[in-house]
Amino acid sequence: MSRLHDGNEDAYTELFRRYRDPLLRYFFGHGCSRPDAEDLIQEVFVCLFKVRRKLNPGKGNIQSFLLGITKKVLLKKAVSQRMAKSIIFVATEVLEKIQIGNFTASEVAARELMDDIRREAGKLSRMQQRVFTLLYLRGISEEKAAKRLRISLENLRRTERLALRKLKKHLIR
Repeated sequence: MSRLHDGNEDAYTELFRRYRDPLLRYFFGHGCSRPDAEDLIQEVFVCLFKVRRKLNPGKGNIQSFLLGITKKVLLKKAVSQRMAKSIIFVATEVLEKIQIGNFTASEVAARELMDDIRREAGKLSRMQQRVFTLLYLRGISEEKAAKRLRISLENLRRTERLALRKLKKHLIR
């Protein structure tokens, strides 16, 4: 821990090699796909590097410290996914309630957001469009959507992740 605290690159690499597989299993156990788990592991080790100076070499152990970071990273991912789904749900609901005539600023913003989302969703691959529509516009569960599309749950999640990345890239310019 003291070598890590001092920024020793070999110590950091050694920790990564030692804890990568256990962290993969941990994330798999929480329903993450392999690409998501690998992204999360990278985030855990970036966080560890950023806070390494806060480590007290004589106190605690690295496993406990890593577990704390890992739980925070997983929670952050879950919250961001829920927020993204909530924003789209709210925008959809607002759009459905908009009546032609006088609009409030929030109604106009929601309409513009939904127009942008629909326009950008039209640029997705056919399968990405279908997955996005079922999960976000129709609110169908992942399991039911995978069954309806006759694809594995892992394939659905991968397709969803790619679709959301493309949408995010084009919507947040």
